Amino acid sequence: MKRFLTFLAVAASAVLAATSCQDNTTPDVAGPSISWSSNPDFDTVTIDDELDANLTVTAPAGIKSLVAVVESDSELFMGTLESIFGTSSLDFINDAKVIKALVAVAPDLPAGDALKDQKEVNFNITDLVKLISRFAGTEEENHKFTVNVTDNNGKSTSVTCIFRTVPAAEEDPDDEVTETAIAWPGNEDFAPVEISSDMNATLKVTAVGGIKSFVVKVPESLSALLIPFGLTTEMDLINNEKVIEALAKIAPDMPTGENLKGKTSLDLNISSLLNTMGLMLQAGEYEFVLTVTDSNDEEVSATCTFIKA
Repeated sequence: MKRFLTFLAVAASAVLAATSCQDNTTPDVAGPSISWSSNPDFDTVTIDDELDANLTVTAPAGIKSLVAVVESDSELFMGTLESIFGTSSLDFINDAKVIKALVAVAPDLPAGDALKDQKEVNFNITDLVKLISRFAGTEEENHKFTVNVTDNNGKSTSVTCIFRTVPAAEEDPDDEVTETAIAWPGNEDFAPVEISSDMNATLKVTAVGGIKSFVVKVPESLSALLIPFGLTTEMDLINNEKVIEALAKIAPDMPTGENLKGKTSLDLNISSLLNTMGLMLQAGEYEFVLTVTDSNDEEVSATCTFIKA
């Protein structure tokens, strides 16, 4: 009997040991999934003010890797993307450069530790995608975001989100311009504005008889930052070919040269220039002085102040 009881004790210990080992293994749970509540069939959607590109990423075993591969019909957009992130394959967890750049262009988008090992996250790429509209060409273009997720069990899934940009409709001719001026709609007092992906940085410029000269001056403290781009702290947007070529790369949506000269009225959006520069700016306050001269040699200036937090 004693031997029998000893045998039972040994057997029970073995069972407990086996059970303990099983408890320490990763559960065989469902693999990751990606859903888009406002577009469950992942149809192509147009980028506009109503865009909702909020994805939900679920991974019961925890997210190990999340990579978005970007493809676009717009060469300008792809060139700018790679200049900002250093790649068109955005690793949101392991690539430090991508994570740092996201803080400037899409600060609300989770990355790094905000994604790693999470079981469910809202991956809202709306603000990031809306940046594409700044590079919209004169023809309809498609832009693909293929999101790849791998969990801690090695299981993977991917989805492709396709976004479309369409050329802006031609506006009716402006009423006769009677004033040469620089205005900031929504910020009439030209109060300081913090640099962010959703900041208000669109100015309204009017010039009697058309713009003859347009010069932007930036602080001397930015001189070293501008040199690699072939720029100086005083930029002539109409007559300096080096400035025109440089801005075509880092702020392609900004009108320069013949797209600026002679215009009597235009909306000047300097957001892309500021967001590109913002990646390299130290925290502080920066003044940009814009000076416009019209065909009658009347000159007006405005000072726009931006804050890098």
